[in-house]
Amino acid sequence: MIAHIRGKLLHRQDNTITVDVHGIGYEVTVSANALHRISEAGGEVSITTVTVVSDDTIRLYGFAGLSEKSLFMRLRKIPGIGMKNAMNLISHLPMDRFLTAIENQDTAAFKRVPGIGGKTAGRIVSELKDDAKSLRASLDVPSPTGGHLDEVYQALANLGFQDGMISHVMQRLQPTAGTDLQDLLKQALKIISQVKG
Repeated sequence: MIAHIRGKLLHRQDNTITVDVHGIGYEVTVSANALHRISEAGGEVSITTVTVVSDDTIRLYGFAGLSEKSLFMRLRKIPGIGMKNAMNLISHLPMDRFLTAIENQDTAAFKRVPGIGGKTAGRIVSELKDDAKSLRASLDVPSPTGGHLDEVYQALANLGFQDGMISHVMQRLQPTAGTDLQDLLKQALKIISQVKG
């Protein structure tokens, strides 16, 4: 089982990277958050991974951290959620938004993720609803401090930002009890300019 890789980035395309570790190239399918943290080719990469062995392949999946990895492992246990859908869910929904959707039984949030239909969204909610609080605690995701996070997500989507970028931004936002929507949007745009800069 390969749980972590550190090496030189050889290549990146879409959601796949190739990492050279002492002359061996490892191909890793990565989440959107992990991809945003990875430098250009030639730079060093350090990434948390899961090794998945099937009948005919061995695949590596990479994550921005242990929380994403833990959620991926939990999603894999839900019938009908394969690796691709698990990665799509992690890449398109920030951790807090994912858990809030579970707590509120908001299947519509999951149906916006490519590859997730109504039945699958319902299955995700029904499988995880009793575990939402323990998931939030074990994944070290604080409870939401206000109702503005969904509005920020929607505003960024309306501005044309891709789901992966929005997910990355949402995980880096630091709302407090007194933070209003305008302040959160300023924070979000500042994070985007740092990522793109």
